[in-house]
Amino acid sequence: MAQLDDVRRWTPLSGFEGENVAQGALSADPSPEDGMSGHPGGCLCGRVRFELEGPPLAQTACFCRDCQRATGGSPGLYWVVQGPNLRFTEGEPATFWSQADSGALVGRRFCRVCGAPVSTIYPYDDPLCLVPVGSLDDPSAFAPQANLWMRSAQPWHCAHPGALVCS
Repeated sequence: MAQLDDVRRWTPLSGFEGENVAQGALSADPSPEDGMSGHPGGCLCGRVRFELEGPPLAQTACFCRDCQRATGGSPGLYWVVQGPNLRFTEGEPATFWSQADSGALVGRRFCRVCGAPVSTIYPYDDPLCLVPVGSLDDPSAFAPQANLWMRSAQPWHCAHPGALVCS
């Protein structure tokens, strides 16, 4: 099975180098015509607002226990973006740091007022950022490309058809 590092290596310019990729599951060339440029979003109460520039690197469903806890039981649905492509335009989110099951340090950013999640960050040299799809003003373009941490999925969770399955 492919691992999270496989998803980290995939970029819109390089394609995906993981295994078990369904035909056409990961697009190697998302374009502005796909509606994937300039995406606003924010928290539930509206005090924290952001703008995403450019297309996501990947679109994932994470079934790890931390995402299940953060979402109330469901997998976390995310657009994976380069950290610098996420710009907060109003408010400043709080950050809760923890260690993930993988051993990585993870910062979950959320609104200080309503508690809604607005992003997850990893302090790498080339930082990736996960943006919860539900925090986007228009989440309709979301199309899961990878199901991550499936070994932590609950019996009632379902992998997204056609998406890469990672243990």
